[in-house]
Amino acid sequence: MEFIVALLLLVVGTWLSATGMFMLKLTADSLKGGIADGIISMLLHWRFWLACTLYGASFLFYLVVLRELPISIAYPLTSMNYIWAALLARRYLGERVDSWRWTGIGLIIVGITLISVGHA
Repeated sequence: MEFIVALLLLVVGTWLSATGMFMLKLTADSLKGGIADGIISMLLHWRFWLACTLYGASFLFYLVVLRELPISIAYPLTSMNYIWAALLARRYLGERVDSWRWTGIGLIIVGITLISVGHA
């Protein structure tokens, strides 16, 4: 498998992971009651199971990527999760992404680029 294909799989895998976290956030926000009631409510919520499915799919993508890339390259590239999470939170939860976060996202992109270019 070529590096570009592995990188694309990693992009999709990190998007699945961040979307799974987003679904967990929506699930958590909808829970009511104490801890026991919350756990039962969570286990009965469709978004929780969607989150688990997305995380599972992300895990499978990552396994394929790890067959092709050294872990010293693949693992740092999972920082794309932070980018996806910020974009999802801003778009769908109305969370404010301030200039410090945008700067951090920019630095993550620079880091991803440096790691990727150095390997390609």
